Amino acid sequence: MDRAGFDGLLDAAEDAARAAGKRTITTRIPGSCWSAYRALTERGYRASTAMLRMKAGENLDYDSEAWYCDDRL
Repeated sequence: MDRAGFDGLLDAAEDAARAAGKRTITTRIPGSCWSAYRALTERGYRASTAMLRMKAGENLDYDSEAWYCDDRL
C-alpha cells in the first residue's frame, strides 16, 4: 500500500469513528515502520505506551518500508 492508500484507510477509519460517536482512535504499528509513524504523527496522532516486538536474524515479519496498521503485536 502506498501513502495515498494508507491515508485513505485512515480517512475511512476516522469517518467511521465519528459516525459511531467515537472521539478517539487507537492503533498499533510495528516499531520499525517509520513511514506509517510519520504519516500518523502528521495527522495529529501521538505515541502512547508502546509494546515493541524485538527480533533479530533473517526473514523478519515486517517490511520497514510497508504501510501496516494491524494488531499483530
